[in-house]
Amino acid sequence: MQSEEVESQPYADHRVLSLLFDTRVPVGKYIIRAGVLSLVPSLAIAFILSLIGLGGEQALPQFEREAGPVFLFVLMVIVGPALETLFLGLGLWLLSFVLRDPVRKALGSCAIWAALHSSQALLWGPVVVWPFFVFSCAYLAWRRKSRWHALGVACGIHMFQNFLPGVLIAAGLPTSG
Repeated sequence: MQSEEVESQPYADHRVLSLLFDTRVPVGKYIIRAGVLSLVPSLAIAFILSLIGLGGEQALPQFEREAGPVFLFVLMVIVGPALETLFLGLGLWLLSFVLRDPVRKALGSCAIWAALHSSQALLWGPVVVWPFFVFSCAYLAWRRKSRWHALGVACGIHMFQNFLPGVLIAAGLPTSG
């Protein structure tokens, strides 16, 4: 009985990791919980960067508003997360050839995604490090159930993460990413 309990709740001694790797909760509840856990710190990081004056136009992503608000919203909240989640899964699979520990895989994945986002806009990387760690942990946790669970849950959290910025950008309000 004890080994089943440890098996079903890895990282029981670490509160955040135990939340991220606990797949015993319903999918919707997990997505909301992990979405909040992802969004709040990234908003705090974006806010701090803008407070200290590092949020200039060159440092943050710029969006082509001429494309139209609905198109931008769909791109940012639906298409982007879906495509990035597919690549996230591929990247985690590739990392599994060199790393065994799920947390190390998630750290490697978020470092890669932060670098990719920073290549587009320098300060976008620090803002997305934590969310991509959360997405990666979620993918790895739910992958134990199925690839579809992993893709759906990680994508759902990513959509949750992008919803507020998507609304702000579609509305034409200034954002920090």
